[in-house]
Amino acid sequence: SQPASEEEVTKALSFLPDVVAEVNGTKITKKDIVDQLLSKKVSQQVLTLTPESYLRTAMQQYIEQKIDTAILKQKAKEAGFVPSEELVKTHFDASIRKLPAEQVDALKAQLKERGFSLESYRDEIAKEADVQANASIAAYEEKNFIEKTEKAVTDEAVEKFYRENQQKFSVPENITVAHILIQCE
Repeated sequence: SQPASEEEVTKALSFLPDVVAEVNGTKITKKDIVDQLLSKKVSQQVLTLTPESYLRTAMQQYIEQKIDTAILKQKAKEAGFVPSEELVKTHFDASIRKLPAEQVDALKAQLKERGFSLESYRDEIAKEADVQANASIAAYEEKNFIEKTEKAVTDEAVEKFYRENQQKFSVPENITVAHILIQCE
């Protein structure tokens, strides 16, 4: 099926206002959504066969996701995680180091088929604004949520909680009784 044109996507989303949301001064527009769908090469057929009620629901979810992302981008920037090529490269390299060797080898093989090495692929995606924004969000989340959670939950803390709350973990004895009634005449 052919990708939908900008005119077709705009028409299908005619129910959306020009500005669909605003997050601390940052506007999320219908044009942003149209551009995103065009970049994903949404099918003309899918667009015309999808009922408007489904499109409305899908757009509501998409807009909520965009709002969440905008808030996280702002929080990341405030915390010093500014989108950049360097941040993408650092995050990419750290992610690769965490993978088992066989997964790295499989990824290298897939990239080689597409004409990339790990480094050339990393350098290519690092240029993309969305990837840079996602890397800043990931760095922010890692610093503010993952690291704090890992530090906060220690074996000692778990054991202490268990000792202090043993009644919550005990399962009382129970008996299951079943009976069958038969009507006799």
